[in-house]
Amino acid sequence: MQKIKEEIVSSQLLRENWARYKSFLEEQSVGFGELDEKKMSEMEELSCKYVDATLKAVDKRFKDDDIMSNFK
Repeated sequence: MQKIKEEIVSSQLLRENWARYKSFLEEQSVGFGELDEKKMSEMEELSCKYVDATLKAVDKRFKDDDIMSNFK
């Protein structure tokens, strides 16, 4: 009788631990998903800013070259 009670208690603890572990994983995976989306949007924004800055620099360089050719 004592052994049956111990097995019932241990299986109940196992189920509770498993449920806690699963809920922990679900919570963490949601957090990681949000983090990834946040990082991706930051990276996308930074890459857009980089492309804009590069295009402006190239445009300025061509305008400066045109100005210099007018002085010659």
